[in-house]
Amino acid sequence: MDPCTIWARSAGPGETPQRFGLFPFLAAAAVLLCPRAFPLQLPSCRRAPPPSLLWQMGKRKTMPSAAARGPKSRPKRPRSVKQGAELREENPQLPEHDDEIVDTESRAAKTIQHDRKPNGRFQDIQQSDEDDTEDEYNTSSANAPGDTISNGNDCFDEMETSCSFHRHVSHIITNEEVKALIKKSSKFKWEMPAVDIPRSKWVGTGAKVQGAYDDNLHDVKGKLRDHWLHVLSDRLNSRMCFFSLCNSYRDIMHCNKKPFYLKRNGVDSSTMDGYLMHALNHVHRTRDVVLRNDAKLRNDAERDISDDNTYLDQGFTRPKVLFLLPLKSFARGIVKRLIQLSPLPQKNDAMGQFKKEFGESDDEMGIPEYSTKPADFDLLFAGDTDDHFLFGLKLTKKSIKLYSNFYSSDIIVASPLALKRRIDGSEHGKEKDFDFLSSIEIVVVDHADVISMQNWAHLESVFEQLNRLPSKEHGTNVMRIRPWYLDQHAQYYRQTILLSSYLTPEINALFNGLCSSYEGKIKMVTEYSGVLPKIQLEVQQVYERLDASTIAEADDARFDYFCNKLMSAGQLIDHGCRVLLDSDFCYVQDRHTGHLLAMAEEIAALERTGTWDLVPTPSHIRPITQHGRDYDETFALVAHMSTVRALLAVASVREWSISQLDIKNAFLNGELREEVYMQPPPGYSVPEGMVCRLRRSLYVLKQAPRAWFQRFASVVTTAGFFASAHDPALFVHTSSRGRTFLLLYVDDMIITRDDPQFIAFVKARLSEQFLMSDLGSLRYFLGIEISSTPEGFYLSQEKYIQSLLDRASITDHKTEETPMELNLHLSATDGDLFDDPTRYRHIVGSLVYLGVTRPDISYSVHILSQFVSAPTQLHYSHLLRVLRYLRGTITGAISVACDPVKHELTKHIVIDAYYTRAQVYAKIQDLDEGGLLLFVSSYFEYIRISNFLKSKEASFCRIGEATSQQDISRSRLWFFEGKKKILLYSERSHFYHRYKIRGTKHLLIYSLPERKEFYPELINMLGESENRKCNVLFSRLDLLKLERIVGTSSARRLISSDKSMFVFC
Repeated sequence: MDPCTIWARSAGPGETPQRFGLFPFLAAAAVLLCPRAFPLQLPSCRRAPPPSLLWQMGKRKTMPSAAARGPKSRPKRPRSVKQGAELREENPQLPEHDDEIVDTESRAAKTIQHDRKPNGRFQDIQQSDEDDTEDEYNTSSANAPGDTISNGNDCFDEMETSCSFHRHVSHIITNEEVKALIKKSSKFKWEMPAVDIPRSKWVGTGAKVQGAYDDNLHDVKGKLRDHWLHVLSDRLNSRMCFFSLCNSYRDIMHCNKKPFYLKRNGVDSSTMDGYLMHALNHVHRTRDVVLRNDAKLRNDAERDISDDNTYLDQGFTRPKVLFLLPLKSFARGIVKRLIQLSPLPQKNDAMGQFKKEFGESDDEMGIPEYSTKPADFDLLFAGDTDDHFLFGLKLTKKSIKLYSNFYSSDIIVASPLALKRRIDGSEHGKEKDFDFLSSIEIVVVDHADVISMQNWAHLESVFEQLNRLPSKEHGTNVMRIRPWYLDQHAQYYRQTILLSSYLTPEINALFNGLCSSYEGKIKMVTEYSGVLPKIQLEVQQVYERLDASTIAEADDARFDYFCNKLMSAGQLIDHGCRVLLDSDFCYVQDRHTGHLLAMAEEIAALERTGTWDLVPTPSHIRPITQHGRDYDETFALVAHMSTVRALLAVASVREWSISQLDIKNAFLNGELREEVYMQPPPGYSVPEGMVCRLRRSLYVLKQAPRAWFQRFASVVTTAGFFASAHDPALFVHTSSRGRTFLLLYVDDMIITRDDPQFIAFVKARLSEQFLMSDLGSLRYFLGIEISSTPEGFYLSQEKYIQSLLDRASITDHKTEETPMELNLHLSATDGDLFDDPTRYRHIVGSLVYLGVTRPDISYSVHILSQFVSAPTQLHYSHLLRVLRYLRGTITGAISVACDPVKHELTKHIVIDAYYTRAQVYAKIQDLDEGGLLLFVSSYFEYIRISNFLKSKEASFCRIGEATSQQDISRSRLWFFEGKKKILLYSERSHFYHRYKIRGTKHLLIYSLPERKEFYPELINMLGESENRKCNVLFSRLDLLKLERIVGTSSARRLISSDKSMFVFC
């Protein structure tokens, strides 16, 4: 055998796992001392850490010779005393005689009576400063003082090693087991009923869990057992049910947990207690093994541990348990309950910081008795809804310490977002760090259904970083690391516990793909009865199945069905439509698809207009443009807003119609005089060494706007138009038939005249020169909504105001009667400086443009714009007052009357602050005609459908996420008046508000909702119309959603049937 080779072999079939004796460690010591002289070689049958890892984790030590050590010929394994006993609080009192047995379980039972404190709420218990320096343990010695220290008595060791913990960590998996885990070939073979959960059962892989519902307190440390008997009393048996499943160290998926939004006593606290008890017991067991071994080594310093597997008791780092939670309010409840279930009190030095950061408890804070929001909304957002938190808990001999250093913590509590940012190093002032996740042995993901709302991608990223080899040394004694850590098999020893109120494909995929405990898996299976009996109306529900084998195919098939079969038949446009959406992933996916299509269309336009020529890269070109060489003048003329209002006034008085045109790719029509080169755009493949020499202007060029305007002016001047002396962007054509006015603002153009035939002639001539879109009558120009009525024109900027409120992130619903207080005097020194002056300038600039149609805010904006250079908090508060005033008068507009008398009164633009859409829009259809509510479950589908509707020039409206009551009222108004033929309605909107949107006959469930209770609510809102109908689109991939709605048995028939259409009445 090569003396420079370390051999390790797994046990084969039928063999006992074994480790070789002293020889491998002689080679290991040589590698540690001279890593370059002795390259580390490993056979392929078993993986081991690279030499760099051994060198990092084992500190360089001097190996004593055999003569110096005495009669023994074999060298001992090096052991650092500093990493062992020095961090102990005190040396344990060992028995005076060999036959004396230390009954620490009895001692703990007596001690707990003296140390026990009430744990009904967070306690402010005074602790000595010794807790900060004493009772420390790290992975180099022990991971903390335990409540037992054994002298090695065989009876005691036999009792201890018979528990589930010791059986789990002592097992060495074979290569055959690893291959089976990678193939995921295990099947769920056995089942047992789930207590207190109707129509549900537990199913599992491997051997059946024996006594899962028996009293398994013999697996619990004595100190914990006594404390739980005292705290839980008669509730202990119900907690032990789930604890027993957790104590089997199998991966668990419990997706029928009681929803978080159930009031008070309905919350599933027994499940939470079960996994918290398991986590506490695991931490105590882990450190107890290390402390017992430390005591043995201190008692016998000459002990040879090279061939003794009992001293392999540590991981790379100390943290062993990870809790992943969605919100701070959930984290607060976990920590509170963990302290109650632990016999150790918490130190009060960090409790003040914890309460300040995470808030008070639910009992102290309370939930509002009266709320306009649904119950699930109030319960979810009653506490702190921040989803960015990360901290550690350390269990010492005397207390539980909050906010401990990660590498000295036993438990990590985090949100997926915060942990992902720490892993990536994107957190401000923090370096990239994930080594503290290398030895995690239990992961608990609670409220996975809430995490799936926003941070599921971060959760998956965290799982991919678990149990990796650390990049640095963290005080670890490599000679005591468990072999399955060194073999990089820790992921097969990690237990994952997933809890949710319902099962989604994402949760199922995580459980099947990233959870690989060698012990096996347990999951809950539920037979759903469905929610169809909760439908109060007699509605025909038609389920139409789409053929798809993947999620992407299902999305495309659903969208094609909507466009080709529903839209092409005129079913939605003619009768109105409402759409409901759900997940964020689909929104992003479809928005990305829309961007790709837009990019392809843009590149096609560039090629069609001959924007560039491909030429070899010249040697003299510069990477940037330079004034005077690559461009000269850049100023481009645009129409003044006063000209727009004047043109509208002329058209109103003379009763002319106004048409609107849009020039597509306007800047590409400008011709360049300079020599400009450009790198090919992304997605456009060209031969290597070729660049684009521009023939026409592009949007990024400084001279592009001027080049475009010069080209347009030359074309219309040739056609007989001349530029106005007052506004060069206004072109006038005079003939015997009358005058024609043409106004250009970049690529938007309006044209008006009393002769429609001549206007059509001008449009045709312009279409020969430019690629244009005829938008019909003027309705929306430069962010201004223009409505034509027999009385004249009304100009409003309601959409612009709403977008401004969204950008300002004003979440309340307060309004103000006036934009500014009476006799208010502001100065530059009022209050403290505002921390975000750019935000202030942005809002003021938007308000300046808003003054085009809202002259009532002109004075307020004039005052506030004087402080844009250094705004203060007081200035910003008055700026918010203007925005709240606009919210209260959002339907305000200015009128341009066509009556000459009224026009004289309104030519100075008098504001009508109480203008409503009822004065502007004529009702196209009555409410009795009904409409179609289209429920789309994802934002991806919403974007895809809305883009399609825009291409078909279909009018639609959406009830947005977290919309206010005023928004939904306007949405109903627009829909019922018929101006908005299609109303998009999202599942997220329904979560925030249970709207009774009446007046529709037809409901289309574009994709099934995640929450089953939403389905009957949607159908029950259809009203009392006779011809009510509901269409549901689904695919075979929607089984998990489908069975919660129609029931498990019906869902399986819908999926497996040869038919594609099913009817429920």
